[in-house]
Amino acid sequence: MNIEPEPRIGDAERAAAASALGEHFASGRLTREEYDERSTEVWSARTNADLRPMFLDLPPLGQQNPQHSAPQRPVSGNPTPQRKRWGGVPLLPIVLIVIGVTFLLPGAWWLIIIAVFLVHKGFWRAGSGHSRRC
Repeated sequence: MNIEPEPRIGDAERAAAASALGEHFASGRLTREEYDERSTEVWSARTNADLRPMFLDLPPLGQQNPQHSAPQRPVSGNPTPQRKRWGGVPLLPIVLIVIGVTFLLPGAWWLIIIAVFLVHKGFWRAGSGHSRRC
């Protein structure tokens, strides 16, 4: 009987296996000791046959356990109302306009006071896309 040897694997296959072990560890399927032991074996593996035993007791990645999946939203009933948030106006263009108007019109200092008040109350945001208030 002529049995061909299994082809050797390279660092790319070992890295993929180590990454998969890392995901299983991050998901809590492996303890730190199990992860360390299996990771050492992955990096010393020569063929896919050497890698297979390390994954026999683990589910395939991307397959969720039905008991731990996200709860389904009820079909009937009143859904939780979503608050609408006012994202505000980007701060920099408004500040530049207020400064320009203040220098052009000698009596427009009151614009700066109003702008500071509105910034303090959260009407404008600093351009990050998020308001500090919830």
